[in-house]
Amino acid sequence: MGITAYRVKRTCYPKHQFLFFLTGKREVAPLLKKRNKFDHKGTFGHGLLIAGSYGKMGAAVLGASSALRTGIGLITCHVPSSGVVILQSVVPEAMVESDRNENHLSELGNPLSFGAVGIGPGIGTDLNLKKLFINF
Repeated sequence: MGITAYRVKRTCYPKHQFLFFLTGKREVAPLLKKRNKFDHKGTFGHGLLIAGSYGKMGAAVLGASSALRTGIGLITCHVPSSGVVILQSVVPEAMVESDRNENHLSELGNPLSFGAVGIGPGIGTDLNLKKLFINF
């Protein structure tokens, strides 16, 4: 993980062009916000994760866990009602907004009141869901 595309390109493949780059600790470290002694979770943003459907709640769990591990202060997950217990059991530090539908998402909640919105992990391909995003 510590190797960068630049170093790989220069040492192993000097004449090739790459479409993808491996980002390591050296590239990411300058981007991280320093935490001060009296900072709290509200200092580091509040995000919304619109995720999950029946049988695919693991994707929502991984998404919420990833957001928290990468430094977001607060994460609210909008999930189908069948996924609330799963998410609260596995990622208790995440806040959960339950959709009125049990198996898939039927509404978006209020995404405009968050600093960042992630959409997609495990939402499936339900036709009504597609219409929901088109009409937003």
